[in-house]
Amino acid sequence: MEAKDVFEEEKYDYYDHPSDEEWVRIRTFCKLTGCIYKVAKELFDGEYPTANVYFHLLVELRLMLNQEVKNGDGEYFLGKAKEILERFDKYWDEMFLVLVTASVLDPRFKLKYLDFYCLKNSDDGSKGEAVVDYLRSLYSRYGASEIRPLPERLPAPRCFMYMFEDELEEEEEKKPDGYGDFAFFQEYLKFEGCCSREFHESELDSYFKEPVLEWSKDFDALDWWRNESSQYPILSRVARDILSVPISRGTSTRAYVADKRECPEFIVALEGKLLNAMMCGESWPATLIWPSRYFET
Repeated sequence: MEAKDVFEEEKYDYYDHPSDEEWVRIRTFCKLTGCIYKVAKELFDGEYPTANVYFHLLVELRLMLNQEVKNGDGEYFLGKAKEILERFDKYWDEMFLVLVTASVLDPRFKLKYLDFYCLKNSDDGSKGEAVVDYLRSLYSRYGASEIRPLPERLPAPRCFMYMFEDELEEEEEKKPDGYGDFAFFQEYLKFEGCCSREFHESELDSYFKEPVLEWSKDFDALDWWRNESSQYPILSRVARDILSVPISRGTSTRAYVADKRECPEFIVALEGKLLNAMMCGESWPATLIWPSRYFET
């Protein structure tokens, strides 16, 4: 609000000065956008903007906005602050599970930050349990995809077959068929052979038991999981996919753009999978030249 004093100088006498009501609006804008700017700068200027960096920064923004609503004065200010907070909470509720899951897969946080957040928000632990259950479900699904059928046995060398052919025939006559006619049981034998269950802790349990890493602002979570993939082969795949989720299409230069951004009709008309890939890769602006270059008749 330093500009208000500047307008009192004589050289600005011929300029239109903002009214008291306009100064209130300017003050409101500066305070609220100041909160957003601090968080947006960290999000968009960070070296590794993977999904794990969002939760703790958006928690800060939410606390700032709540504080402004609590301590704000003036009808106009409170109205705008509540409007921003309501819009924020709408997306916060929709994205909470993804944001927290990505945070838990950050070895600097694991469950520590989530526990701290729940403690400060007087949560009964249900949110934390829901996140852990969701992660265990993901881990189980990724682990199940690791199951592969057993490879066919290689035939024995022909020399051995000739040498022991008589003995083998006699053994086969003595042995029962081993449920050879029971297809489902044969499927079980293959399953049991390729993933015989050992009673040891899962990769997820092992990950949670390890201490959190020392805090480092410019931390490459994807690189850490790549280096630890031998210790956590299944969980590293989960982390790779979760951390790569595109949370925001915004940039630091577009953080305050409030206008509705229409997607070109050409892009909307594309097949679903291709459209999804383009949205995730933010590559649709470059495709605006496609119709003239690639689709001329």
